[in-house]
Formats: sequence, structure tokens, C-alpha cells
Amino acid sequence: ILCDVMMPEIDGPDFCRQLQRRSPELLSRVVLMTGGAFTASTISFVAEGKHELLEKPIDEERLEQVIEARIQGRRAAAA
Repeated sequence: ILCDVMMPEIDGPDFCRQLQRRSPELLSRVVLMTGGAFTASTISFVAEGKHELLEKPIDEERLEQVIEARIQGRRAAAA
């Protein structure tokens, strides 16, 4: 789940809190993206380091590595 940290209707931390309440099994799939965390709450949330963070502009090779790691992790968990 690729989630931008700063969005107009809901920010990344709020999204993750809602996901935790509704589908906590999906929370480990979240990868945050940011061009900068601009509020105190988003800066704090990113600093916690609970979710992998991709800095914008996103490097295509790095994005592929992150996605591949998630796929491999799911395969290992299913085996």
C-alpha cells in the first residue's frame, strides 16, 4: 500500500490509524511516500520509523526493490 504522507483530505498518519482500526493485518504493507513532512504530527509519525519511507522524487529502482521485498515477504509468510 503506497501512501503519501501529505494529502488534502487525510494525511498518512490518519490513514494508518484508520487502517489499524479497520484492517490491522494490512498495516505492515504500508510504504510511505513524501516530498517532506510538514506538520508536527506527520514529522513525528515519519520519525517513528514504523513504515518504510520513499522520498520524492521516487527513484524507480528503489520503488521496484521495495515492492519486490513486500512480494517476497508475503510468499515466505504463505509458505
